[in-house]
Amino acid sequence: MEHRRTAACLAWVAGRLMPDGGYCAFRDEGFRAGFSNIADTAWALEIFRCLREIPPELPRTAAWIESLQRNSLAWSRSPALAWTLMARTQAGLPFREEERVLYLEEIGRLLEDGEREESERVDEDLAALLRLPRAPDLPGPLTSRLSDLVGTLELRVERERRPLTLPALADRLTILEKGGVSPEEILRMSQEEESFRHPVWGWTQTRGSTSFDLFVVRSGVGLAARRRAPVDTEAIESLILSCQSRGGGFGPLPGAIPGLDATLCALEILQEIRPTLREPIPRQEGKAP
Repeated sequence: MEHRRTAACLAWVAGRLMPDGGYCAFRDEGFRAGFSNIADTAWALEIFRCLREIPPELPRTAAWIESLQRNSLAWSRSPALAWTLMARTQAGLPFREEERVLYLEEIGRLLEDGEREESERVDEDLAALLRLPRAPDLPGPLTSRLSDLVGTLELRVERERRPLTLPALADRLTILEKGGVSPEEILRMSQEEESFRHPVWGWTQTRGSTSFDLFVVRSGVGLAARRRAPVDTEAIESLILSCQSRGGGFGPLPGAIPGLDATLCALEILQEIRPTLREPIPRQEGKAP
């Protein structure tokens, strides 16, 4: 990404900083509207990490994170728990014993829900927790239950009741990988990514549809990177840059309102395609990149 685009992105993210130290994507500079929330704060701190920049007023942000009241059920459940732990990690704060307990309890609850119901939301929340850096190791009983869920998920592959989305496939593979499924089997299942490819958008939400956004593209890029499959990096980068607003933030689609989640998504895609994927392949009319 060009320096001016990077500078504009950093300035936009820094402009989402609230007086109390948290972040809000919809902060209005003129009226001081909006309120700090843990999701935007986690995404903002991760953006600065991606761009190798120190967040402005980091001690104030860390103090805001520390001050959060997490006694309510809302703070102990997904996805808020994952955002909180992500924010603490990026702010340089250690996992507290209270949060370690909450993490393991939430993993247990999601494993139970995952065995009982077919829900992409459950898979998404569980995968988000399992992907967290510096997350606590799972004790033996939870590791065993994760293995049980892996068996359940493998059975679902054969009797899928509704079209599987590409992000759901990526989440499922994260769970299977953490559950001990062999790298060879993960690689084989990653090949399903090919059936989601689209000649214009790169990938679509479901097979044969035209629905897409940057979050779908991120899943496609990640799955392709698992098996080092070639993708049209120039087309992907062009699509991402078309989603950058004049203010510097990114929306999930060209012309969409920018958000901190979409901005992080855009940067993660750019970070993925440059060091790990192969050179751009020539475009062929009527064929997917």
